[in-house]
Amino acid sequence: MASSDNGFANGNPLEPTGSISAPENSNFDDNGPDDHGATFDFNFGVLDIGGTRSFVIFYGAAATEEEALAALRAVGAEVYSLGQPSSDGGAADGIPNTFIFGFGEVGGIPLGGSRSEFVPYYVDMPMLATGDHFRNLGLRLTGRLGGGELTTASAVAAMMDGAPQVMGAAAGDTMAESLFGVKGLRGFLTGSYNQTGYNTQGALIGSNTDGFAVTGGVDYEFITNEGPIDSLIAGVGLGWSTLDSDIADAGSTVEGDGITVMLYSSATMFKQLSVDLVVGYSWLNYDSDRLAGGTTFSSDVDATDFGALGSIAYDIPVATGATGDLTFSPYLDTAYHYAEVDGFSESGGAGARTVEGYDADSLTTELGLRGEWRLPSLVLGNSFVLRVHGGWVHEYLDDSFVIQQQIGVATVTTTTNDPDRDYGRVGGGLVFPFMPGAAVGVDYETLVGNDDFDHESVTLRGRIAF
Repeated sequence: MASSDNGFANGNPLEPTGSISAPENSNFDDNGPDDHGATFDFNFGVLDIGGTRSFVIFYGAAATEEEALAALRAVGAEVYSLGQPSSDGGAADGIPNTFIFGFGEVGGIPLGGSRSEFVPYYVDMPMLATGDHFRNLGLRLTGRLGGGELTTASAVAAMMDGAPQVMGAAAGDTMAESLFGVKGLRGFLTGSYNQTGYNTQGALIGSNTDGFAVTGGVDYEFITNEGPIDSLIAGVGLGWSTLDSDIADAGSTVEGDGITVMLYSSATMFKQLSVDLVVGYSWLNYDSDRLAGGTTFSSDVDATDFGALGSIAYDIPVATGATGDLTFSPYLDTAYHYAEVDGFSESGGAGARTVEGYDADSLTTELGLRGEWRLPSLVLGNSFVLRVHGGWVHEYLDDSFVIQQQIGVATVTTTTNDPDRDYGRVGGGLVFPFMPGAAVGVDYETLVGNDDFDHESVTLRGRIAF
């Protein structure tokens, strides 16, 4: 209800708190030195007859300001005041001691902000899950989509070597021409491990998430070598995701899983130009345990994401010969996501929150370059495939948004930060045959220069022709 730096204020909360050297009801750092202190007035609403309202008071000390803030994050303090000496290093770093006075479960935002509350986190994860399945789909061994083992350039190089121009006849792709005897029908199954880390920034506490994604699909080649169209495929994909997240310094966790359905199509034209399109929809469910002030608040949260990805690439053969075939491919990817989180309520007693539903959207472009080197193998004339790629990503949407929460009679508004709009994405991979009709692949991808979060993906793939 009110706060100030006047530690000598009247104990009557109906009286003004007054101030000494900082404005009332304002946040301030390194105020003083003065003979002051801190005053906090709280409004807990009206109690029913026989009703109770509890809150938590924290009092302690640490060797530095950084350690004091870490302790406040760990217990979920929402309001605090620090006392530091006026000696060298005292005001800036809290050395050699920082005294702590704080409160929890008073209707505020825990130190650590929105990330420690998981609120924006819930809308991020469906987008990442959909994107991981899109990436797995693009890396499938059966076709050209998103730099698969049979890229357009690989087919061109195979044609130069006299190999037949059909999917599966080049670049070490061991997929048969037909699945279950149906010519043009192919399938794939891919698994990936993903790690996402949200960075601690000021009051926003970080988190670390481990996730697994399994993606499968079946597609059919409708057109082969008709006019300018070398190949046209379309298919349907299905993905399963699971995640396990720990909130840094907060002792809180999130576990969840989800399903993603996808439709995709890929066309190769004029021997070197490829155009891909994927649309997908993800459903995720989380079990959340938020630790604040020694109390665990649990919730069950549902979230969804609609995603679409369009990609265009042009393959440029650079060199062919006995040492292998080298190809460079400039590309442009455009991705859109719209995620929604349903409203939910926590359980756990006083301090539990009711969160209104909210949504967020993202529109990115990625402009980059892929390189592919196809090396001869001793396994029935198949080839090793080495790939690297790097791109610049720009975010056009994903602006800050407001989330409304109710804690008892108090309404709390959380406003997220604007995202880092420019960063890089780099990666590479290797595909190699290990026996006739079978191949395995491993790929790695990471973000570079994103101040908000890190995202790494390791994908393991296998293919047996049948």
